[in-house]
Amino acid sequence: MATKHSVKQSFEHNEVVVLKKFKDDLMDLSESSDADSFFPKHKTMEDVWKDMGLDAAAGYDLETVCNPTSLSCLREGDITNWECISSCPDDLGLNVLQARKQTVRKVRQNMAKKKTTIVRSKYTELDCALLKKYQEIKRTGESDVIEIPEVLLIVRLSFPRCIRRHKSIHYDFCVLGSQTLDSLRDKICCPMNVQPLYLEGEAKPLADMITSASFLIEDTFYNDHRKETDIDLSEIVMQWARDNPEDHELPSDPKVKSMNETKFEDLTIRLGKPYVFLHMGNCEHEITFVDVRSFNEKDCQSKKEYPMAITRPRMKVIPCKCCHSRVSTWITRNDDFSDEDPSFFCNRCFEGLHFNDAGEKMGAFEARPFINLTSLV
Repeated sequence: MATKHSVKQSFEHNEVVVLKKFKDDLMDLSESSDADSFFPKHKTMEDVWKDMGLDAAAGYDLETVCNPTSLSCLREGDITNWECISSCPDDLGLNVLQARKQTVRKVRQNMAKKKTTIVRSKYTELDCALLKKYQEIKRTGESDVIEIPEVLLIVRLSFPRCIRRHKSIHYDFCVLGSQTLDSLRDKICCPMNVQPLYLEGEAKPLADMITSASFLIEDTFYNDHRKETDIDLSEIVMQWARDNPEDHELPSDPKVKSMNETKFEDLTIRLGKPYVFLHMGNCEHEITFVDVRSFNEKDCQSKKEYPMAITRPRMKVIPCKCCHSRVSTWITRNDDFSDEDPSFFCNRCFEGLHFNDAGEKMGAFEARPFINLTSLV
């Protein structure tokens, strides 16, 4: 288990966040006499002026100067469609608009520029659509109500990757502080989970056969003990650490707890520091706590939807070799019916090319399911 990080020194200055204390501070704040100023239902302009330390006259002048209706140029009325930048005249005198038009022109002409622009964006169109979908979900009953105050965490799950091919392969999950670690463990998606294991002619997902998992956060292992087939992965890791003392930076005397008995609000973490999620024996994922904040009215109000993935991995989808229109779901090696090795096929093309009408195999090939990371959640 390779847990030695060359970037360890960069995290030493990060402050430790005790999530239990963070929630207690939120509770004290919500119960204080100034709660309305921190959790306002509606603020008038007079309230805004008061918060800024302005009198009514200064506040009125500021509102007049900064009013959106004052932010206009002489020919702004010539623009009929703000959604279509290309329809805007070039001589409006708006430098930002001109720069945007040049960027759009380059993106349309250069596919590499388009891909770079998408990768550098904080959120893609799919991410924004995903967030909007969750924000529109309503509560279904009293058991689905989230008690306030509540802590909301953004947890990033990263995949093992080749930095030259994929620079941003991760999912971001929203979790509630009152939820246990096993709730996130059940939501974690990995291609290893759905790989088939054939026993007595029947295919079963690998996740049904190998159920053990563990989080390593700070100096504590959090193991999954909900099933009889679960084993203590922390003991295996520490035995390896004792046999290889120079190849790791694990704590010498780690604590061991159960993830199904530990809530996120019970953790002590450092934002941005990489932790480890281990499952399937030796499949490791980097876990990073990206953000911690108070739950608010703009978040999804349905408790049963958490933990929920709010981003998708940014990577190329491999199309089917035959139809070039559907996403590949099978990968073949040493295939008599293909001039490439490996080859990728969708389910319909794979069955039509490699099996006859009676369902019998034709030719020689080795096949296994191909998992697209963007379709796992």
